Amino acid sequence: MLGGLYKKTTYLNEYRKTEKNLVVVDSGDLLNEHTQIKESFIATAKLKGELITKIQKNIGIDAINVGELELALGLDYIKDIEKKYDVPFVSANIVNDKKELVFKPYVIKNIDNIKVGIIGIMGTTPDVVKPFEEIVGSTLSVLDPIETVTAKVAELRDKVDFVIVLTHQHMGRNWIIARKINGVDVIVGGHHKQKLETPYEANNTYIVQAGEKGQHQGMLVIEKAADGTKTVTNKLVSMSDKIADDPKVKGMIDEYNMEVNKLYTSGPIVKDEAVTLRSASCNDCHSDAYEIWQKTDHAKAFQTLINKDRQFNPDCLVCHTTRFEEAGGFTMKAQEKELRNVQCESCHGDKTEHLNDPSVVSQAKPGVETCLRCHTEHRCPDFEKEYQKEWEQIKH
Repeated sequence: MLGGLYKKTTYLNEYRKTEKNLVVVDSGDLLNEHTQIKESFIATAKLKGELITKIQKNIGIDAINVGELELALGLDYIKDIEKKYDVPFVSANIVNDKKELVFKPYVIKNIDNIKVGIIGIMGTTPDVVKPFEEIVGSTLSVLDPIETVTAKVAELRDKVDFVIVLTHQHMGRNWIIARKINGVDVIVGGHHKQKLETPYEANNTYIVQAGEKGQHQGMLVIEKAADGTKTVTNKLVSMSDKIADDPKVKGMIDEYNMEVNKLYTSGPIVKDEAVTLRSASCNDCHSDAYEIWQKTDHAKAFQTLINKDRQFNPDCLVCHTTRFEEAGGFTMKAQEKELRNVQCESCHGDKTEHLNDPSVVSQAKPGVETCLRCHTEHRCPDFEKEYQKEWEQIKH
């Protein structure tokens, strides 16, 4: 996620050199990736959320729709950074227990005498509401999206030339908004993680979405004639190594990494530190497997974080340590050195009982599903397809 912000900044800065009429938006779940944030790394999560907010302010974002994962950081936290950085969070249908809106329902941007209204909407289907309720309990609730958009479009009708609706819901619900409500020019979807090269179109409304994790920047160019006819082009720009890192954002992220490091260490960082790992206990009976493991990237996973000063980043540690924040696994609080790297128990599960009594043997075997917990589609797009080839490198 952070890596994409280096390149997104570069790309948009270059784009603005020739195209001034630009609206930049996000449909939610921008500041956080977790429904539940453990107490041991909530401070890190808040530092990261503030960093992303600062970078988005630097980019010139015009509106951020509130997703349920933003609220995992706490409503007070979001309101504080909204005020501190003057970044526009919007939601027209998240309300408190008095049915009062807790965010601005929309913002209006004036670009070259064209007024653009940007509305934020949270969905009400179980895939959104269940995590939302897990996070906020009964303190907040969500009003009906269709009724809300209908009312807000009517409210904006005489105020703006374009209406954009940022949605945080299943893609199918975006079709309903487009078909049922006149006056919506563009729907920018989120939560559902779909990636659309070609916009969907219904009732003269265009639906776009750019995937997840900041891997792509969606660029929709839309022209509207006096009779309401629209001309639309769209492209998804990959935030790949072909785009240079923005030095200012790199400096922000380097500073963030140093602040995170300070939270969990009081001494200097030791590179290539000699540590007796827990998996060494496996070597007594499984020497052939242990020897193979030592030659894999799994055995060097933690060192790659040290090399990049990310050894205290929970979003990295979850896949570079053994059973991160699970019972008996590596934790942010204790920083168990013996549980660094992707060791035997990362794939085979907690083997405490087996180590105490070798006769206690679990029959469970890891498979591709085990690997996909870390080798996700956005990190390793071809991993599942190439699984047998990957397995050949580590099989034992």
